[in-house]
Amino acid sequence: MINIRNLRLCDGLQENAEIQNIKKILGLQHGKEYDNVKSLRYGHLMIMADQDHDGSHIKGLLINLLHSFWPSLLKVPEFVQEFITPIVKATQKNSNNVISFYNMPEYEGLGTSNGKEGAEYFVDLDKHKKDFVWADNEDGEAIELAFSKKKIEARKTWLRALQAGTYFDSNEKHIPYHDFINKELILFSMVDLQRSIPSKVDGLKPGQRKILFCAFMKPIFQEVKVAQFSGYVSEHSAYHHGEASLVGTIIGMAQNFVGSNNISNLLYPSGQFGTRQMGGKDHASGRYIYTKLTPITHHLFNKADELLLNYLSEDGQSIEPTWYLPIIPMVLVNGSEGIGTGWSMRRVLSPVTFQGSHEHSRIRLQSSSINRQYHHQRKGESKPHSPRLPQAEK
Repeated sequence: MINIRNLRLCDGLQENAEIQNIKKILGLQHGKEYDNVKSLRYGHLMIMADQDHDGSHIKGLLINLLHSFWPSLLKVPEFVQEFITPIVKATQKNSNNVISFYNMPEYEGLGTSNGKEGAEYFVDLDKHKKDFVWADNEDGEAIELAFSKKKIEARKTWLRALQAGTYFDSNEKHIPYHDFINKELILFSMVDLQRSIPSKVDGLKPGQRKILFCAFMKPIFQEVKVAQFSGYVSEHSAYHHGEASLVGTIIGMAQNFVGSNNISNLLYPSGQFGTRQMGGKDHASGRYIYTKLTPITHHLFNKADELLLNYLSEDGQSIEPTWYLPIIPMVLVNGSEGIGTGWSMRRVLSPVTFQGSHEHSRIRLQSSSINRQYHHQRKGESKPHSPRLPQAEK
């Protein structure tokens, strides 16, 4: 599913399998106004997505699809619905009493539920079924705010105004579209930013930080298969996403061709990790290539600084820190790029020097500062000189 707002039919929309299947299954006619569902093949569209932030994104994309092409359907009572499942289930010791929770930071996907639990959900359908309702024009404005490319600046203001503890009460039977956008989808947008934009402190995204954490914890001084290491990372760092993405991140951290990593690939590439000509996409499968920590990684991330790190906790286990403390600013050294909600980043720097100008002070990284005192005796900070690049937006 893609964000179809502001796209035309000729932009590949007709080739999108998910959208075409939804049109075919429901019997939707392009450009038709609907004040009831009599002409459709089904009277309801029920969204059954995982109870995590990515599930919220899927719900938002479907609502955005309807609002873009068939906005009248959003106003039909009880047409758009969602099916929710428990996020956490607590069982009393020596008892069959089970308490389900629907508003918790942890989550489980639909695949986690077994057949017995699935039957229980459908027996009590009213408890798990929620109806989306159109209240007023504020609903349409909220949907446009979240997905329109014309609302980039407004979207930034929207995200900045998010308050801690925001969530949608699962006890509510009806969900106004603007409440879904402002109390649920906004949480995905914040997580999307955290995943996509690297930290200024260590230059890493959360997935990369989890990999480095597990590389230090194992530790991988001897070569290990990338596919095998990805399983270790998934197990010991509470990684909740696909392993194909994790393997791709490990490979990216080990690539050393020109244009990939300037000062250091943090992991060693043993095998075919891709070439400059193909931008690294021609790497071998994770089953056939190996990696390990490079010697310089332990110098960049000094073990003596571990006492300063704030390690996170998830699913009852200690995982990676909020950020590491490299002895030099890795976000400037290796550069980084990412596209989040409202913001994007692309920083590609010279592997030799940071050239200053009249607008930007010169960055001086003296060899004497490349030690643990870097964090206590900084000589100064400035922005590197680089050409302005166009900002991409999701």
